Amino acid sequence: MNTVIEWLAALGLEQYAQAFAENDINFDHLASLDHEVLQAIGVKSAGHRMTILKAAATLDDEGMETIEQNTTANPGGSQYAVHEAEHRQLTVMFCDLADSTELSG
Repeated sequence: MNTVIEWLAALGLEQYAQAFAENDINFDHLASLDHEVLQAIGVKSAGHRMTILKAAATLDDEGMETIEQNTTANPGGSQYAVHEAEHRQLTVMFCDLADSTELSG
């Protein structure tokens, strides 16, 4: 399997897999990508280009090794080590009653 195609699928951008394959773009090329190159190969959406560039920027030699290890160690599960922060919604409520210290006495 082509790991760049799998990487694009993990980003939810598998529709660009053929364009990457036709242009022989592999993991060694991801760090060199820019908006112009992506647009030239057919990634028309600026948002999709930004997603690809952001994800490519997080890949390094260590990240590639992690992906390869996960692919061989866990063939049925997730094959990608995504280095992204997890965003959760948090609601905080604070109440303060006027003169509450006096009222508690």
